Amino acid sequence: MPKRKIRVYRSYTMKLIFLGPPGSGKGTIAKILSNKLNYYHISTGDLFRENISSATPLGKEIKQIVEHGQLVPDSITIKIVKDKIDTLENKDNFILDGFPRNINQAKALDQFLTDITIINFLIDKEILIKRLSGRRICQSCGEIFNIYTFPTKEKGVCDLCKGILYQRKDDTAESLKVRLKEYHLQTKPLVDFYSKSNRLNNINASKEIDKVEKSLMEIILKN
Repeated sequence: MPKRKIRVYRSYTMKLIFLGPPGSGKGTIAKILSNKLNYYHISTGDLFRENISSATPLGKEIKQIVEHGQLVPDSITIKIVKDKIDTLENKDNFILDGFPRNINQAKALDQFLTDITIINFLIDKEILIKRLSGRRICQSCGEIFNIYTFPTKEKGVCDLCKGILYQRKDDTAESLKVRLKEYHLQTKPLVDFYSKSNRLNNINASKEIDKVEKSLMEIILKN
């Protein structure tokens, strides 16, 4: 596998919101930018896990909700994101990944954040299904890899902690088609909401990660 060229950028202050289905590459791009531009990468999934493992009052509530197979209410999700942003040393330099997920969350976000840049990751369905079916997750630390786009140095072993990798049961082609249909039904109103206010920036996430990164940097440089 050829080595990916490393681009180095000077610092650009920006509050970025990443929208896109699982497997669109938004998490990978967020990690790249957080390393190169010193952006904070805020993932709602990570925040939920951190609070659960730390047994915070919110974490205990989230754990109970998840164990009953229910969705975490907007009120809790909004609070946990706002609390995280309030702790940041630089509140103008971060990426929100996985939030907002609906118009209610988007409107709440507008109450405590201004001058946000929305990036919508568009990707071909067949490419997305291939990416997700290649996804592997570390049993120990939860780091995500991909046998097609982000392989580990040693097959089946995490690069970070040497834990064993596994494939989620719902990362099969048929399950993914159902999940993607649900995702688009849920997020179309959100995409329309940001589009109407001229805040939506679409990028082609079907391309290689290097090219997606370049497209995103062009948007950052223009803003």
